[in-house]
Amino acid sequence: MGFVELTASKHMHPFVAFLADHGEPVQPLVQRAGLPGACVDDGSILVPTAALWRFRELAARRTGLPNLTLTVMAPLELSGLGAVGASVARGPTLGRAIRDFQRLAGKESSTAILELRPCRGGDVFFSNRFNLREQDGEWHAELYVLTWMLKIVRIFEPTWSPNEIWCMASATPERLRAIESLATRARFGRRCSGFPLPASMLALSRGGAGASGRRGTINDEALWPAPPSDSVAVATGQLIRAYADDRWLSLQEASDLLGSSPRTLQRQLSGEEKTYSAVLEEARAEVARYFLWNTDASLSEIAERLGYSTLSNFSRAFHRWAAVSPREFRAQGHAPGLLV
Repeated sequence: MGFVELTASKHMHPFVAFLADHGEPVQPLVQRAGLPGACVDDGSILVPTAALWRFRELAARRTGLPNLTLTVMAPLELSGLGAVGASVARGPTLGRAIRDFQRLAGKESSTAILELRPCRGGDVFFSNRFNLREQDGEWHAELYVLTWMLKIVRIFEPTWSPNEIWCMASATPERLRAIESLATRARFGRRCSGFPLPASMLALSRGGAGASGRRGTINDEALWPAPPSDSVAVATGQLIRAYADDRWLSLQEASDLLGSSPRTLQRQLSGEEKTYSAVLEEARAEVARYFLWNTDASLSEIAERLGYSTLSNFSRAFHRWAAVSPREFRAQGHAPGLLV
């Protein structure tokens, strides 16, 4: 585990909506996948990518649709990607839209690695690969990203289809049928997934090849919550906060969710001069600050929410974090830099 693999929970929401529309249970699958309950309603929560993949696989098994992702994705437009989709859709040319997609995808997942590179015959290859090792749900993750990649191209050339599509997954009859519905030929067992397209298409705009178009500016920083971090300590804190509505993760639980071991996670945190207990305390401090500034919850309720058995224990911990009592902190209102 080079760093903590997290993805915004919004990328499970199309599957949640499909299950709900067809009367299938959602929360039992969320629990079986090891996801926090809050992610069903809040798409900004960063969750373990492996658990999100597992949820899609469980949904496919529940519905009996081995290519469920294609069914779920068929009616979706680029707006389904939220801020990423809005920014990509504003690209004046296909080439710019693809570059924006490559750049912005990292704001919502630390797992996908998107590339656009030259290949033989005057084509370019639009590809994706994952940081995670092969596991349950990888097929649906491949289909999910491939479908968005194709939808981006079809903004500029609605009837276009690739001659072939590469897949990292191994071939099965069901997977072959899925890819043949998208392209002329399927190639499985590759190092990446993706497809070639003529380099000349990169100049396409909605007004036709070579049109320049106008592109307004978007303040990226204002559109996204904190993206997945490449710092193990920061990303571990993001993971802890994702599960805070359910429970405060122990070191063992956190390492299990990350597909690691407690010893490995502690060693990685030590490399950043952190310990798991310190990261956990920082996450508690951040949640405490949120409740004190943004809710009318009593101090006793906040203490219980943070897992403290008594209000006095919470007050002592908070004074250690902020050098003031919780009551004084709330009275001062928003004071950047006060919490340390």
